[in-house]
Amino acid sequence: MSIRQQKTITEELIDSIKDYFDETFESDINSLKKLLNRYSEATETIPDISVFENNPMYEPFEKDFELKYNAFKQIIETNTELIEDKIKSPSVPINLKDSRPSFNDLDDLIGEINEKIISHNNKIDKKESEFKKLKAAFGI
Repeated sequence: MSIRQQKTITEELIDSIKDYFDETFESDINSLKKLLNRYSEATETIPDISVFENNPMYEPFEKDFELKYNAFKQIIETNTELIEDKIKSPSVPINLKDSRPSFNDLDDLIGEINEKIISHNNKIDKKESEFKKLKAAFGI
C-alpha cells in the first residue's frame, strides 16, 4: 500500500465499511427469518388430510385428493427447507418452487367435492319437504 493510500484509507473508514456490511447482512437475515415465520404461519393453516378424509363425499376422490394434497405439502416443505438453508448460507442462491399450480389443482378438487356435498344436501332438503307433503296428503 502506498503512502497516499494509507492517508485515504483510515481505520475509521474500514470500520465504517465493515459496520455497513454487518448491518446490511443482519437486516437481510432478519428479513429472511420474518419471511420464514410468515410462510410457516401460513402453511400451518392448511388443514390436515384427516379433515377431508372424515367427509363421506371424499371417498370417490380419495386417490386423486391424496396425490394432489401430498404434492402440495411436499412443495411447501421443500420451500420451507430452502428458506432455512438460505438463512444458514445467505450467499447461496435459491429458487423457491411455485406452489400456486399445485394449490389450484387441490382447490379445484375441493370445489368438486363441495359441489357433491351441496347436491347431496339439496336432495336431503327436497326429501324432507316431499315427505312433509306426503304426510299432509295422508293427514298424518
